[in-house]
Amino acid sequence: MEGAVRIFMAAFALLAASQAHAEAVYAPWMPPGVYHHAYEGPGKLRTVNIPVPFIRAVCQAKPNQVRYACAFRNKRGCLIIMPDHGFMSAPHYRALWYHERAHCNGWPRHHPRGLVQKVK
Repeated sequence: MEGAVRIFMAAFALLAASQAHAEAVYAPWMPPGVYHHAYEGPGKLRTVNIPVPFIRAVCQAKPNQVRYACAFRNKRGCLIIMPDHGFMSAPHYRALWYHERAHCNGWPRHHPRGLVQKVK
């Protein structure tokens, strides 16, 4: 699992890479702008932090599937399950939370139209 975390973190680091030149980077884990906004309902948005070993079970991960967070949406609101603070850096935690909030805002689970960002 540590190796997968390193790959995930390295991918995020790539987006914040050098200022030398700009290039387009496809980041399928980052939602398109249409889903990147405050949660507007229905109901309330809640975030629960749990220990990483329990995330696979709570988030109903399939065998060999890496999961660090998930979101459950229904007519009463949306619940985001996140790892305990300290598992990853604050910027990575924030990026992961934005990803899950996008699911609360309607971004499908199969991540269509992942964000293409310009990296300088």
